[in-house]
Amino acid sequence: MTRKKTMAPQRFDQRQTMFAVHPPAPGAFDGVPGESQGHSMVAYAKTRAASRTFDELQNACACGPKVPEKEPCSLGPAELTQAVLTSAAEFGADAVGICAVREAWIYSCDHSGAPIALPKRCDRAVVLAVAADVDRLQDAQPLAANAETQLSYARSVFATSLMAHFLQVLGWEAQASTNDTALSIPMAVEAGLGLLGRSGLLLTDTHGSAVRLSKVFTDAPLEAAARSGAELQPYCRRCRVCAKACPAQAISMDSEPSYTVTGPWNSQGVLRWPVHAQRCYDHWRRIGSSCSVCQAVCPFSRQKKQLPL
Repeated sequence: MTRKKTMAPQRFDQRQTMFAVHPPAPGAFDGVPGESQGHSMVAYAKTRAASRTFDELQNACACGPKVPEKEPCSLGPAELTQAVLTSAAEFGADAVGICAVREAWIYSCDHSGAPIALPKRCDRAVVLAVAADVDRLQDAQPLAANAETQLSYARSVFATSLMAHFLQVLGWEAQASTNDTALSIPMAVEAGLGLLGRSGLLLTDTHGSAVRLSKVFTDAPLEAAARSGAELQPYCRRCRVCAKACPAQAISMDSEPSYTVTGPWNSQGVLRWPVHAQRCYDHWRRIGSSCSVCQAVCPFSRQKKQLPL
C-alpha cells in the first residue's frame, strides 16, 4: 500500500499576513456612507463602533500573560474544565473547546518582527467561537454585511477578555488572543470545534464557517481534547460552492487538498486547499469593505448541517 506524503507544519511569520504586508489605513474597510454605493449611515456607524470596541479591547489584552490575582483555586482539572466550558457560553461564546498548545501553531514573529515565545507553563488554550448572523453577512448592501463582520469580532474579543479575567481570578495566568500570537484555525480543530474547509476557514458543526475565533493561553490544568490540527472536512472535496461564489476567485477548485502554496501568506507544511490571500485582499480594497461571501454561502453555515467530524 502506498503511503501518502505528509509534511510537518512550519511556524508562520505574522509579517506575511495581508494586513502586515499591506497595512490598511484607519477605516480603509469601513466603507463610505452613500446610498449610491449601497452604504447606509446606520451600517457605517455600527461598523465604526464595533471596530473601535474591538481595537480598544484587543489593545487592553495584548500585554502578555497576566499574572493570577491569588493562589490557584482548589478545583481539580475536571471541575475546572467544566467551569470554563460552562462560563464560556455565559460570556457570549457559541462554541468552546480546549487544546494543548503546540509550538507549530505559534507565530514565529509578530507584525514588528519580534520573536513570539509563550511561557512553557502556559500549555493549554481555551478556544472560543462566536457566530455571525449569516443572513446579515449576505445582505445586499456591502456595508451592512461588513457591520455584522465587525460586530461579531467585537463580541468575540469581549468573550475572550472575560475568559482571560475569569481564569486570572481563579488563580491562573491567562493571555487573551484574537488574530495575534498564533494560528486560530488549527488550534480550534485540535480543540474539537470543527474541521478545516476548502475556504481556508474552520467549519463548525453548529454555525459552519460563519464564526470568529479567539483563544486564551493559560497555565490552568485544563483537560484538552485530542485531535489533529491538520484535519480536513471531507465534504469539501465534492462541494465547491464557496469557490464558485468567491468574487475574487481566491479559493481553489481542485478536487484534492495539497501542500501547494499560492504565496508566502500560506503556511508551509499544511495539507489544505490553498487560498490566494492576495486576490481576496485586493477585492476588499476594491469594494472598500470586508467580504464574507464564502461564509454566507457555505452549506453548513446556511443549513446548519451536522458535520461528519
